[in-house]
Amino acid sequence: YLGRKGAVISAVDVIKGIGKCAEMEVIEVPGATGFIETNYAGKVAAALEAIKTHDLVYVHVEAIDECSHLGDLKLKMQAIKEFEDRVVAPVMKALEGRGVTFAILPDHPVPIHLRKHTRTPVPVAICGEHIAADSVMHYSEKDAPDGSLGFMHGEEFMRKVLNLK
Repeated sequence: YLGRKGAVISAVDVIKGIGKCAEMEVIEVPGATGFIETNYAGKVAAALEAIKTHDLVYVHVEAIDECSHLGDLKLKMQAIKEFEDRVVAPVMKALEGRGVTFAILPDHPVPIHLRKHTRTPVPVAICGEHIAADSVMHYSEKDAPDGSLGFMHGEEFMRKVLNLK
C-alpha cells in the first residue's frame, strides 16, 4: 500500500491469496490452522519477527469466525479469550514503547444466531501514537459506534492505521 512492505500470517488460503494480490509476503507458520487449536505462539513469533522488516503485518485468526459458524457461543467466547490472551496481549507487550500502531477488527461479522457472514459494520480498535484516546473502554459492536473513529471504509481505515493524510 503506497510503497509500504507488508506481510500476512494466516492459515486460510483466501487470506493468503488476498495478501499475495496485495503484494504482501505470505509467512507460513507450522501448526497454524483455521480453528481454536491453531499455533498462536508461532503466529506471534512470526509477527514479531516480521515487524522488524515490514511496515505492516496482518495476523489473521480464523477460530472466532469458525466457532460462530458452528453456533457455539461457549467455544466462540473461548476463542475470543484465547485471541486476546495468546495473540493481542503478547504482541502488544513485546512491542510496547516501539511506536507500533495496532488495529484489531474482524474481517466480517458472523452472528452466532445466524451462523453466516453478514454485511453489518464491524467494531474497530486502533492504538498508536497518532490516535487520540477516546472514552470507549470495551471492544464491542455495542460500544464501537460511541468511539471517535466513527464509521470507516477500507482506504480510510488503512490511511488511519498507516497515519497517511
